[in-house]
Amino acid sequence: MSAPRPGDIVSRRKGVVMHKGLVMRDGSVLHNTPFRGETRVSMTEFAAGKRVYVEHQETDVRTGALRRAEYLDPQGYDLLRNNCEHTVYRLTQGKAESPQL
Repeated sequence: MSAPRPGDIVSRRKGVVMHKGLVMRDGSVLHNTPFRGETRVSMTEFAAGKRVYVEHQETDVRTGALRRAEYLDPQGYDLLRNNCEHTVYRLTQGKAESPQL
């Protein structure tokens, strides 16, 4: 795993799909899960013993994502309307979407 920077997207395999999260300024990962909704966890907890892949983002994307994350009103998980990809894309791109669906 190359070193993730705050605002980068991290992912790990979860069955046949990739589980995604956003690296925060303190090194924690903001992600969305069925039982906890949008929440922060340590990188170790996010990895869950699996290889973590890093998608480095441009500086302006990282800055915008972190700014939006500061004001995030955490939502619950919904496979079709608010899964981990929706959360990450909403923060990085400003629009919730899930290409894996």
